[in-house]
Amino acid sequence: MRPVNQVPAHWSKDFVEHLRTVHFALIAVSAGLILLVLSARQYNAATALVQIEEILDLKHRWCLQWVNIATVGYFWWYLPDLASSFCEEVVDLDTNMRLRVDYKSPGMMNWKRTALKAPQLQTAGIILTHLMMWATKEQSLAYSRYMRGIALLSKNDVFGDFTGEAFVDFAHAFRMALASYGDWDGVPENFEQAAVAALDKLWNQPEILTEFKALMDAADALEKRQPPSRPINLEETIKLKAFCDAYLVSRAQREVQKAIRLRQATAGVAPPEGGLQ
Repeated sequence: MRPVNQVPAHWSKDFVEHLRTVHFALIAVSAGLILLVLSARQYNAATALVQIEEILDLKHRWCLQWVNIATVGYFWWYLPDLASSFCEEVVDLDTNMRLRVDYKSPGMMNWKRTALKAPQLQTAGIILTHLMMWATKEQSLAYSRYMRGIALLSKNDVFGDFTGEAFVDFAHAFRMALASYGDWDGVPENFEQAAVAALDKLWNQPEILTEFKALMDAADALEKRQPPSRPINLEETIKLKAFCDAYLVSRAQREVQKAIRLRQATAGVAPPEGGLQ
């Protein structure tokens, strides 16, 4: 038994003050949320749907191909394990000696491993912005064909040689990009002249253009199932990939710059000096 006027221990003065403070805080938060909801713009289901679709499109488009193009290198989740040998090791049990059994040509280039730099990530962002905002369907298909070549390189090892297929894909990607950006009219007889004119803006060096012509001629022969004029190996495939990289980067930068200038002119804003880097 306790006296009637005795207060339970947990209903102390400090506990009551704490409870009062919590209640006051809940009331203040509730009032703030009510004001926030009342002052917010009206919900638009159509706008929300468009924004969700844009997010899903970004998720679909974001992949490693932009980094491959921006770095003019090879960027993938992993490298093939057996790129030059059929096994980890071969041991002669009689002599207990290790034997070396290698593939005639390596399944993967000996890439120099370097860290991504800010300029390369910026270039990747420009390419992604171009494809998200202003690229046509035909231009997007050219990038998709390029990515198929990258995917084939990632699967290239001693058990499956996809060098020739990747080589042809990069050649197709270049042709598709050249036509989709309006630098080629699509007539086969005019391709060489159009390609040289486009690449001459990047490299004003005749020997580089001669190398490009030889690579494209070899790709044409492979596609027609004819013996190419030169052996096609990983080195030749990477060369053709580099030509694709340089052209795609230059065109993406030009298209983004053009779109930004158009928007700034419409809004009456002066364009920044120097443009995109």
